[in-house]
Amino acid sequence: MVRFDMSEFMEKHTVSKLIGAPPGYVGFDDACQLTEAVRRNPYSVILFDEVEKAHPDVFNIML
Repeated sequence: MVRFDMSEFMEKHTVSKLIGAPPGYVGFDDACQLTEAVRRNPYSVILFDEVEKAHPDVFNIML
């Protein structure tokens, strides 16, 4: 199981830690937390713990 504490993603700018920085921004070449976790554990369940505390942009990304 891969667990993400969504209280770490309460601010708008922290969403890029989860999905990565857009092209042209600092950190674009760095691995993001979500894809890196899935790459390391492809057959696991992803738990978004305390998702109600996350910024609304996180919900838009998951749609």
